[in-house]
Amino acid sequence: DIEFSQNGPYVFYSALVGVVVTTEIYRLNLSDSTNELVKIFNCGGGFDLFDNDSVSFDSCISFPQINPVFKKYVIGTHHPEGLKFILRNIEEHQLDTLPDSFVPYNGYVGYPYWFPNGRDIVFMAKPYNEPAGEIAGEIWILTNLFDQIDTTILK
Repeated sequence: DIEFSQNGPYVFYSALVGVVVTTEIYRLNLSDSTNELVKIFNCGGGFDLFDNDSVSFDSCISFPQINPVFKKYVIGTHHPEGLKFILRNIEEHQLDTLPDSFVPYNGYVGYPYWFPNGRDIVFMAKPYNEPAGEIAGEIWILTNLFDQIDTTILK
């Protein structure tokens, strides 16, 4: 997982380490190539950055993505290529599964990323009969996500 800093010439990236998987998050300074260990988590998974470059790691969400407009929402899947999208409301400590209708082919989805407008996502999708992690998926766009979900999720 790689994320660009909004506060300087930095790239944050993760590395999985060990037989008992831990995730190490590093910050690479693009100006002088120095590398700094920022965080260690005792499980595998992706991360995202808040505006102040603090690391957001979620043990329930693989490759979480913070909404750039509505900062309290994080989208992802339970596994890199999962069967459903999940949405976390950070403020309410609420984790919701999004409707099956968001999943093309009733198959695998993964790696969602918010558009700058905070309403649309781009993601990978592929049929269920394609093995997870083995065959490349297609790129899909889901527009107006918040207009399509139950308002009880949007507390």
